[in-house]
Amino acid sequence: RFFGSPAKRVESIAVLPLENLSGDPAQDYFADGMTEALITDLGKIGTLRVISRPAVMKYKGARTPLPEIARELKVDALVEGSVMRAATRVRITAHLIHSSTERQLWSESYERDIRDILALQRDLARTIASEIRVKLTAQERARLAKARPVNPEAYEYYLRARFLYGRLNKLDNQAAIELLERAVALDPGFAVGYAALARAYVERFFRFSPEDQKKMEEKAYVAIEKALSLDPELSEGYLARASLLWTPSHHFAHDRAVQDYRRALALNPNSARAHEALANIYMHIGLLDEGLQEARKAAAIDPSSAQTVLATAEALSWQGKYEQGLSVLLTIPREF
Repeated sequence: RFFGSPAKRVESIAVLPLENLSGDPAQDYFADGMTEALITDLGKIGTLRVISRPAVMKYKGARTPLPEIARELKVDALVEGSVMRAATRVRITAHLIHSSTERQLWSESYERDIRDILALQRDLARTIASEIRVKLTAQERARLAKARPVNPEAYEYYLRARFLYGRLNKLDNQAAIELLERAVALDPGFAVGYAALARAYVERFFRFSPEDQKKMEEKAYVAIEKALSLDPELSEGYLARASLLWTPSHHFAHDRAVQDYRRALALNPNSARAHEALANIYMHIGLLDEGLQEARKAAAIDPSSAQTVLATAEALSWQGKYEQGLSVLLTIPREF
């Protein structure tokens, strides 16, 4: 349902955590996964700044007024809604809110078989882009139109793994790997599943089990090659390959890693992870202006990340701008 166009073209948007209407708190991971998927699909639109998942998750279950959220995140529009899953059916209801006027611009419900969940997510992203008058390039339209059916059980494993993956501890990393290995075994055409698995392998040897480096590197390489052979335009695949290259065993191959992070950003300009990683690489090799630029882009997409704030402060300090760097550091909440 369309309620009217915004006064001006929306240039920034935040997708608030979709509410789980299943009545089962154990299904929260599914609603969170749908939120992340919508953020990822909208993030492929180059003219739109899309706030990252970590930055919006702090509003989950909160009663913060929408105008206050919009001011904190510095966005022109908000998407809020709900998810309900029953047996093999999924229903997503979404509302588009104009930040400055609090006016509801659009509202719609979508219901599909869970096998078509990827198509549902991309249909929703295309509709939102249309309602906020964002002009899509031919490549962006093609990417948002491309969605293959997915094995429901494989997608279930993938969402559970993504729920665990962000916790960054050894036990959850191992559990995520096991779930993702099951996902791609069930659905060998699941490119995003392979990319996520590769990232989990890299995290395993880089953070938790350096003794498993050789085995995990080999597995990560195979998973990355599989992901990119299935989908050569998969941003997550290039992110995974860059993270594998930027490790001691590859002598921190910055030229190749930068190339892959740039390719990932060409496919998803709103990847805070890619901007932050590029900032670190550029500062490591002495390109401080470029590092500062990437750190600021990451902070605009993920204002909740202490790492992006730290990267910005470091770049300023290494440029000799100590007072500016200190003032940025002081913005990091004490709990970090």
